[in-house]
Amino acid sequence: MKGAPATPPLEDLQALVVDEHAARATLRAQLRHLERDLAQLASDRFADPGDREPFVPAATRHAAPRLLSFAELEAQRDVLVARVAEARAHRRARRAEIQEARGFLEEVRRAPERHKFVRIPRSALGEPGCGVYQVKPRLGIIGMLAGWWQVKLSSGCP
Repeated sequence: MKGAPATPPLEDLQALVVDEHAARATLRAQLRHLERDLAQLASDRFADPGDREPFVPAATRHAAPRLLSFAELEAQRDVLVARVAEARAHRRARRAEIQEARGFLEEVRRAPERHKFVRIPRSALGEPGCGVYQVKPRLGIIGMLAGWWQVKLSSGCP
């Protein structure tokens, strides 16, 4: 028949099946790598005492175990790529906050008289514990009137 589509040879169909198998294997490897990266980033956030934003895992529940289609694997990979990028951006922002707080603490230590009664929690510096660096007058009211200021670290939790 003229104009009827020709059926592809059997070898071409087998090549397509093998290519999809290889592509599925590659996607599963990418998913493993992304999930491992996301787990590492989540554990880093958990270990940071000053990270106020909790890590929320994606809610992907299904009624029963199932084999994902190629399109579903690609969609899952795209979601994981976005989540890993978001987690990395959060980590970069948190590191920038820590560096800024540490720089401010150094400035406060150099000139405590210009930063009277300033308080910097250790969690803002990325340090464990619940102490607070604060600028206080040395010798109480006499030190305040004389301009004697110092940076002290509180003994710990209230």
